[in-house]
Amino acid sequence: MSELDLSEIREEIDRIDRQMIALFQKRLDCVCDVARYKHANGLPIFDETREKAVIAKRQAQVEPEIKAAVGQFMQAVMDTCKLVEADVIDQLEKFH
Repeated sequence: MSELDLSEIREEIDRIDRQMIALFQKRLDCVCDVARYKHANGLPIFDETREKAVIAKRQAQVEPEIKAAVGQFMQAVMDTCKLVEADVIDQLEKFH
């Protein structure tokens, strides 16, 4: 692999990262809506059944070789989203 090839590959990774960040922002917007709903309805942030189902669905979409990596990725996404939900709920409780 030449240096130019590596540079091109990294540029493609950067493009993909930008797309992922844009999609993650959209996901976080939805997460904020979920947090407001949970707060209004007295629901807990953590729903183990839902979390396991989401991760399993995403793993089912990929080849066996990357199932573990996708599981780790989705777990990290879910963990971050739970923190965002907690922050939103904390803010709602401060102002109500």
